[in-house]
Amino acid sequence: MNGDTALIFVRSRHAEGDEGTDTAREARQQKVMEAVKKKITNPLVFLSPKVGLAMVNVLKTYVDTDMDSTSIAIIARKVANGSKSINQFLIPHELLVNPPISKAYDNQYVFIPKAGNGKWGEIQGWIKEKLK
Repeated sequence: MNGDTALIFVRSRHAEGDEGTDTAREARQQKVMEAVKKKITNPLVFLSPKVGLAMVNVLKTYVDTDMDSTSIAIIARKVANGSKSINQFLIPHELLVNPPISKAYDNQYVFIPKAGNGKWGEIQGWIKEKLK
């Protein structure tokens, strides 16, 4: 899957049934991020000076930062070396509700805390537990 196909895959909102939901889109995004992480942390890819420089140049093109190339390379290596300890979590859907589309949410499909709009305590507690 190339970058253009990956974007179509993760952004799709018009599939039929369950695949057309934001939850399914979220799962597709997770799959692509896992695949990217697996690819760039492969030693054959990551330790290649040519590939490493190409990745840094792509990042410099699409990411606005004041970090120099050396700093980016150092951070990238640390991420690659510690990639086994990087975890991804999704906020459980039991903590969220999907209110009807309305002007209150700028006519957007959104998730809000089950406790009520602006009441983030339960979700913040869940995040704190995951970060321990």
